[in-house]
Amino acid sequence: KRKKKAINNNSSCYDHEINALLETMPLARSVSSNDIPALESIIQSSLTTTSSKNIGHVQILTLEQTVGEAFTGGRSTPVFEIKCQVTTKAGIVKERLFIVKLIFMPTTAKEGGVDSSLCQKRESYAVERRFYEFIAPELRRVLAIPKLLASDHNGSQALPIACWLMTSLRVLYPSHPHVLDANSHMLYALNWLAQFHAYSWKTTTTSDWRKHLWERGGFWNKKKKNDDGKLKSSWLNTCKWLSKNHPTYVTANTKSLATRLSALSEALSDFMLTQSKSSWSTMIHGDYKAANLFFKHRQEGNDINDDDERAAAAAIDFQYTGAGVPAEDVSYLLFPDAYINYWDEENSLLQYYYSTLMDCLMMSNKGGPSSLPWKA
Repeated sequence: KRKKKAINNNSSCYDHEINALLETMPLARSVSSNDIPALESIIQSSLTTTSSKNIGHVQILTLEQTVGEAFTGGRSTPVFEIKCQVTTKAGIVKERLFIVKLIFMPTTAKEGGVDSSLCQKRESYAVERRFYEFIAPELRRVLAIPKLLASDHNGSQALPIACWLMTSLRVLYPSHPHVLDANSHMLYALNWLAQFHAYSWKTTTTSDWRKHLWERGGFWNKKKKNDDGKLKSSWLNTCKWLSKNHPTYVTANTKSLATRLSALSEALSDFMLTQSKSSWSTMIHGDYKAANLFFKHRQEGNDINDDDERAAAAAIDFQYTGAGVPAEDVSYLLFPDAYINYWDEENSLLQYYYSTLMDCLMMSNKGGPSSLPWKA
């Protein structure tokens, strides 16, 4: 009974905290209550602030919440998609798409202390918000990334509500495949990634970008509850699936992989943390997979040239962006789970990434094949 009463008290305190916080968050309040006039005013004000055009009027045509798409065994975070008719003071009318990311997170309080995994989740959204404010503006000169238009508070605090308004990538990058084609999507994704990694290549451990992001980037580098137990049970289910669909892949070594990884995890984590602070480290996306990538449509019968290829992909979701080793992003893109892999194309895709990275580094005088040979 005492435990139940404590849980109810925590819930009551949390509800009060959320309601009080919403009163100080006009964007979150207008979206959650479907207050269209207030939301139109916020969008108009943000466009006036962030654009050189004089905005005369904003009319919301639709406001819809996505259900979250199923990718690689999970589901992406639902967002609000807003279609607007924007009229400038010169009378030019244009339809625009915007995204509002609004997340309500549970209380971090639990019996006997604080839930560290929920604290980590709150911080992940604060990291993403800081990425959009402090890192993305310069990156957007060469890479397709959403533009931050407005957010409640300064957006950089780890609060139980996170909310911000961004441009949508879907107009210019409408293609959002679940599986990436090795001869097109994968090349465009690796091209984006090489440019992203080259941006922070050879920066020091005191570089400004590091203070805004995770000290150790990557979704899989964040401690999850009962990681070891989940790893073993998940891998057991994966082996069952492999036995049914690809029995030649299942051996005694395959089955024992989870146990061996569990034994190595702490030492490997320490090693990679050291590497993330070395001269080989750079900024990594941290969750670079199909669910977070959008592409331009390829016209039938037309090849995409080098310039088009550099701008054919766009990326979202920077919750786990931080310091790391570039190979982490590349390996996760190629092998996001046991159901998608590029074994047959692995070597050619790695060579493509390497050559693109070398081009980017040479263009910015940060190195090249002589200092970073392929076989090294």
